[in-house]
Amino acid sequence: MDDISFSGTDGLEAEKFIRAVRKVAFSQGKIEDPRWMAQFASICLEGNALRWHTTLDNETKNDWALFESALLKQYPEEPRYERASSREPPSAISDSIPTPAAAPPSSSSPPAPSAPPKVVSFGSSATDRAIPRTLSANPVKGLIRVESGGPSSAQGYLSRMPDRVGRHIITKSKDSMALQVQYHPSFLPINLKLLNSTTRFSHLTGMWYGNNIVLRPGSTNYMNIVAGDGNDTSFTQVGGQGPSNTAVWLVEATGQIKAVWRNEAGSGSETDPCCEIRDLSSR
Repeated sequence: MDDISFSGTDGLEAEKFIRAVRKVAFSQGKIEDPRWMAQFASICLEGNALRWHTTLDNETKNDWALFESALLKQYPEEPRYERASSREPPSAISDSIPTPAAAPPSSSSPPAPSAPPKVVSFGSSATDRAIPRTLSANPVKGLIRVESGGPSSAQGYLSRMPDRVGRHIITKSKDSMALQVQYHPSFLPINLKLLNSTTRFSHLTGMWYGNNIVLRPGSTNYMNIVAGDGNDTSFTQVGGQGPSNTAVWLVEATGQIKAVWRNEAGSGSETDPCCEIRDLSSR
């Protein structure tokens, strides 16, 4: 019998798991035994999926049809979006209006900030235009350390395994559970490539929560940090999906990271850093 496991990464893994269980049940002559199939599936669970299974009622745990339905509801099909250019905020928004800081990842939606974040305009000053716009040939690998202040302060590293709704949250471990990323240093916002993600996705992505984005001081809008395909067309599942972009990360020479959001005209704002890259070679 094949060694089957399911950790609860995303909807695609759930679909493959269901198919695998059905194949085993068919090969064992148990395809019409819903109790056997549900109990067999339960011994294949691990990680987030195992924890989720403990919350199910006994009827669902012992009936394959109910279990299968609950599984697909918990890990739904991944949404497909149009290209990012059609989802950007309206170009009528002035580049003097700042974008609120990206919210540090957490296991639940963060409360509204008590004060608006400080922002710095970009893209128009003489100093900005004089900065060389070239990528480094040598990639940098590292972990993303998060240090946020305020009432919902949190410290740790971005986890390589997203939570059940697809957000990369904080882990205290900087070894087996910390997310490793790679990037080429640049003065422009860049992509952060995922090296050890538990998902099938390749890049770290900033995704607004909701579509009604208000870009002004004091706004409670925030970004979730999710995993994407690098083309801004497919992502880990997150409720309240809004505009998203992969090339939003501005990594300074110190390693500090800012999330940058541009409108269709190419102007926008950048946030104060809330996390930084720690070089793997210097850990």
